[in-house]
Formats: sequence, C-alpha cells, structure tokens
Amino acid sequence: MDGVNNLTGGGSPPHDPGMEARVAVREEIAASTKQAMAGLQQEVHDLRSDTNRRIDSLRDAVESDFRILFGAIISVALGLAALMANGFHWF
Repeated sequence: MDGVNNLTGGGSPPHDPGMEARVAVREEIAASTKQAMAGLQQEVHDLRSDTNRRIDSLRDAVESDFRILFGAIISVALGLAALMANGFHWF
C-alpha cells in the first residue's frame, strides 16, 4: 500500500501533520457559509414581505379598476337599451 491509505502509527496526534490546518480552513469556510446563509435568509424574508405588500396593493388597485369597468359596462348597456327602446318607440 502507499502512504495515503496506510494509517499505522501512534494514536494521539493526527497521522498527517497538515490535517489540523486543513480542518481549520474547512471550519472557517463552514462558519462563513453559515453567516452568509443567515444573511440570505433574512434578505429572502424581507423580499417576501415587500412582495406581499406590493401584491396586496396591486390587488386593491385591480379590484377598484374592476368595479369602475363593470359599472361603465352596465351604464353603456343600459344607455344602449334606452336608445334602442326610444328608436323602436317602445316608450
């Protein structure tokens, strides 16, 4: 076997002297990743809140526009019916 898979030796310190440094780098990367993820989670939460507020205001505007449009359609239909009734001498 080569030296990579051969783990014979004492018991206390690591077999590879550079292992502690590599593990420390990985732990630092994990800590920075955890902080970045927390920041991203907060940004996503803020973005969702802002999006929900915008959707609610848009929904209110659409509802108001629908009521105005529906009222205009009813008014035009009644006006056209009255014009037709007058033209046919129904009243």
